[in-house]
Amino acid sequence: DHAGHDHSSPETIAPIEAPPFPLSPRGPEIEPPPFDEFTGSREVGGGQGTNSGFFDSLFPSSPSSERPIESGVRPVNGTRESAANLRAEREKLLGEVAGVLADQPAARQTIIDEIEKSLAGLPDQIKLSVVKDWYTDLLVFDPNADPDRSTDLSTPFDTRILRQLQINNVPLSSLSSALQNRLQNTRQ
Repeated sequence: DHAGHDHSSPETIAPIEAPPFPLSPRGPEIEPPPFDEFTGSREVGGGQGTNSGFFDSLFPSSPSSERPIESGVRPVNGTRESAANLRAEREKLLGEVAGVLADQPAARQTIIDEIEKSLAGLPDQIKLSVVKDWYTDLLVFDPNADPDRSTDLSTPFDTRILRQLQINNVPLSSLSSALQNRLQNTRQ
């Protein structure tokens, strides 16, 4: 008889939510915006002439309208395996971030695609560092785990990129001229 079966047993895994925590580096007053605010009327939701909201404030250069920019910069230790490992870790973190921001698989993929376009042309280590920083600001509530405490959920994505280039001692001049121009516009 399963009529009285307790569905809160250890085998049942509840969906993970990002509740506010007083010790969160993002502060208890900053909640992750609902997905519609991240996409506005771009791909999913919105559609009523609303401004594209928080997502576009993080991605002001509209990377989806640009062709991916490839740099000649090699991964830190130059091996294909390390590049594959960095990419796999980045994809895992992006999947978790997108899972918090959107319920629907298509919406999650849209978020991942936008982020990947914004990261195009960067060395793999920088891509991973930027995603780790955003992931930590969004999902990890331990300030000691934050790779860059000067950023929070309101930090524009290109600002995160600039910070990680600086922290990892990667000169802006090592990137393609198009990517340099985009990032220099962020500084202004």
